[in-house]
Amino acid sequence: MSNRWIEALAGMFFPVRCPYCRQVMKRDSAFCDTCRDQLPRQRMPVVIDKTNQETILCAAPFVYQDPVKKAIAAFKFQDRPALARSLGQAMAEQAQIVFAGQTFDAVTGVPLAKAKKRRRGYNQAELLGRRVAEHMGIPYAELLSKPKETPDQHTLTRREREQNLIGAFELAGKKSVEGIRILVCDDIVTTGSTLRECCRTLIQSGAASVQCAALAAVKTRPEQL
Repeated sequence: MSNRWIEALAGMFFPVRCPYCRQVMKRDSAFCDTCRDQLPRQRMPVVIDKTNQETILCAAPFVYQDPVKKAIAAFKFQDRPALARSLGQAMAEQAQIVFAGQTFDAVTGVPLAKAKKRRRGYNQAELLGRRVAEHMGIPYAELLSKPKETPDQHTLTRREREQNLIGAFELAGKKSVEGIRILVCDDIVTTGSTLRECCRTLIQSGAASVQCAALAAVKTRPEQL
């Protein structure tokens, strides 16, 4: 039986519903067409870090609140990796607006520790990053690794989050980032500590510039991050 027939049967017996209005929709969609136009939009980029050379920004299309929160939860914890297609496209479109006029040599995703990726079955940031790269016509590369598992960021205070990830990331294998311009992708921005540490690792390893993209950001003033 072909994959098309399997998907058709799954749609008949186990329809996917919009997390907001419960309307039946396509399996690889995060929201129905009606609700997509009503999603809480993140109009301004989030400031991740300021260095002597540049300000590192994060382009995020949505505010991290329902129904976006429900879609992200389904994507990460309910084994729905196909949602990366529509969610990643929204990220790419926002990144093209925020970083208009800038060019990137590579897109990469925030890495998961191997044990956590094995438990989940996939790295959601990688799937989003691959879709962003595809939509923007930029190569995707696994540039970072996370040798050890750390406590989940959402379980920690702001100060603990900053300390939790110091030294958590390193270059993957023998990759070189010398002189290249990189776009780092993640799913959610809260305090910005995860993306900030990834950017720090890449810049210290010789990257020419680093900017970020995420699916959603908490609704807060940029200077609070």
